[in-house]
Amino acid sequence: MTKTQTRLVAVVAVVAALAAALATGVVLTPKKNKIDKNRVYRIGYASSPPLHFQDKAGKAAGLAVGIVREAARRRGIRLEWKQAKLQGIPALRQGETDFWVLMTDLPERHAVIHLTEPYLVTEYCFLVPSEGPFQTFADLAEARIAFPNTEVGLKRLTQLLPRATPLPSGTPRLAWEAMTGGRAQAVFLDQYSAAGVLLQGGSMQQARIITAPLPRSYLALASNLATGAVADEIRDEIGVMSREGALTPLVQDWGFFPGLNIEAIDSLSSARRRERMLTAGVALLLLLLVVTIGLVVRGRRQQAKLTAAEAALRASEEYYRTLVDVLPDTIYTLGRDGELSNRLVQQGHGETEATLRELIGSPGHKANLRRVLATGEMAVAEEATPQGTFVEYRLIPIRDQRSRIFAVMGVLRDETEKKRAEGEKRELEERLRQSQRMETLGRLAGGVAHDFNNLLTVIKGYSAVVLRRLGDHPLSAPVAQIAKAGDQAADLTSQLLAFSRKQMIAPTNLSLNELVEDAGRMIERLIGENVELRIVPGADLHPVLADAGQMRQVLLNFATNARDAMPQGGKFVIETRNLQTKAGPQVLLTASDTGIGMDRETSARIFEPFFTTKGEGHGTGLGLATVYGIVHQAGGTIQVYSEPGQGTTFRVYLPAAAGTVAQAPAEIAEIDLRGSETILVTEDKHEVLQYAVEVLESYGYRVLVADSGEDALRVSAEFAGVIHLLLTDVVMGGMNGRQLAEKVCEQRTGIAVLYMSGYTDDIVVRQGLIRAETNYIAKPFTEEALARQVREILNGSGVGIKSRA
Repeated sequence: MTKTQTRLVAVVAVVAALAAALATGVVLTPKKNKIDKNRVYRIGYASSPPLHFQDKAGKAAGLAVGIVREAARRRGIRLEWKQAKLQGIPALRQGETDFWVLMTDLPERHAVIHLTEPYLVTEYCFLVPSEGPFQTFADLAEARIAFPNTEVGLKRLTQLLPRATPLPSGTPRLAWEAMTGGRAQAVFLDQYSAAGVLLQGGSMQQARIITAPLPRSYLALASNLATGAVADEIRDEIGVMSREGALTPLVQDWGFFPGLNIEAIDSLSSARRRERMLTAGVALLLLLLVVTIGLVVRGRRQQAKLTAAEAALRASEEYYRTLVDVLPDTIYTLGRDGELSNRLVQQGHGETEATLRELIGSPGHKANLRRVLATGEMAVAEEATPQGTFVEYRLIPIRDQRSRIFAVMGVLRDETEKKRAEGEKRELEERLRQSQRMETLGRLAGGVAHDFNNLLTVIKGYSAVVLRRLGDHPLSAPVAQIAKAGDQAADLTSQLLAFSRKQMIAPTNLSLNELVEDAGRMIERLIGENVELRIVPGADLHPVLADAGQMRQVLLNFATNARDAMPQGGKFVIETRNLQTKAGPQVLLTASDTGIGMDRETSARIFEPFFTTKGEGHGTGLGLATVYGIVHQAGGTIQVYSEPGQGTTFRVYLPAAAGTVAQAPAEIAEIDLRGSETILVTEDKHEVLQYAVEVLESYGYRVLVADSGEDALRVSAEFAGVIHLLLTDVVMGGMNGRQLAEKVCEQRTGIAVLYMSGYTDDIVVRQGLIRAETNYIAKPFTEEALARQVREILNGSGVGIKSRA
């Protein structure tokens, strides 16, 4: 064997050994540090949604955070997440953190930090105003372009557009705001950040995406050189998670970002390893082939290129398959003629191919497809299907190497549940606005009724006095009309107080079945012979805690409205039954008629005071407003359902009461109403004060007068005799009635107290101005009612009496 042949054999042997070492991965590498499973490693992150950012609770969040956190947990590696003051490489080199969650893999960085195999990949793009002049990246050659203030971003931007004006903006969100605020003409972002900006408040109607023709960026887990082995172990677990399918739910948590590249973990790693191994192998093989024969070199080169292309194709297909598998959408492609391709790219959740074909054939979808083909812009739209569902779809143009649109990709999602939830939300908001409106009207009505009751006390009281003194005088008739008008006004204020839930009531445990049965004859006379009354009592009906007179008023209001709604006759049904709800046991009272019904706008206002559908002179518009107040005062709710020509149904829900039905009260005993005791009267309305004094003096009482709480305290302190009773208004300027009573009771042990007010239950009891068991008389009151209340208290039998006067 010649020397030349010997050398050739030696070279071939060396090349074969190196190739075998590369193929099997047996290449010596420096020994890395050991992993300390008891140590807590600090890992840094920045504000770059949706990859890594700080959520509202102050914790690390994002797609990259979720992947690394789960991989570390599975390997038993403990991490402490820090939003470091320093960013990226400075944080690692100066020891502020041990890892950095995501960093672009650049060759020059391997000399100063450790970078694992990449686990994510992205591309760059521009966001430009949708109505602006920019169509391609070349149009941005001299534009003002905002970008997150990163070294990689600046390098890529100046590489692509050297004449553009870069505007560093800190974060992707600040870069977006620079464009929408007019300081920049475009935004340069990686596609992850672009998707995050749009999902955090950007709008596809405000912006258009322009692809940046730059190489892909591979993103890896970074660490300082001392903790490289720990970082590699986390990266290895990410590969295991990919093969097991554990990455799918992590990616699904962040939804679908159109145009986003989420690299298949194993494919990315394998492709890059194969790329390095093939590069080295090809180089060695080329050396061998150069030594042997030139013709084989050319063939080997072609074979190497083909192998690399096949590997890239397999990696691309694996990446694409992984991306599609995690999406909840139906993805389809259309040709320029609008025809659906032979198979769906991805079948979503709930959509069928029949639904898809119906959508593609709809006029709206066809119009949007034509617009995409004509403008090259993505279209987003919603449509209702014939089956009654709602879908949202996006149409995205697909371009060839010459930027010509040769097809359109569609992304379809079922939005039926979302639409239903939005409808329920709107309905709840409307109910809230109605409740607030009624509450405001109630406060207004209660205030008006209080002031009016003070005036009615004087009008009714003095009318009764004048009538008694006139006897058969000719002026008795006009005065009687004044008294009658006062009674009617008192009824009106009573309705206002019922509506506003400020009417003093005497609630007891009562049976709605018995109440409906007792009111049946009265209702029959009210509705007339041409309306059939039907009563359907519920079995074993629970008692309810309510005022019997008020509930009877509710039934009569329902009957009156039913009669007016059925001028040609019909059927009026009253039904009761027990219900079990989340709030506990309830009793349902239903009143239905077969009348003319109401439209939605009318039924939405029927509980408003003074609103009526009847002609002038036929009703005050307070009937159903009163019903509303009575029901809510009893702790219940009321609903109405009506359609034109289909009748009306009222449903009253009342909480079931504990105990049994109360017995009817005994008859009021006849007593002598006159007396000689001393009474201190306090009222800040002069006319009411004068009237009360005259009434009490006419019944023989000695009366001390005060026009305020402070004046009453002075009178009480200066009077040397016994004061048997304090009669005081509840709501007065300065000191109120309860405060006055407490101070007078401190001065005079054993003195009785009787409160009076034009306000009632909700104001004086629920707001703590008096206690529920306190002696009380409501304005307007008559002479006899006041005298009886005073006498019963002084006789010791009037504790807790609440007079309706």
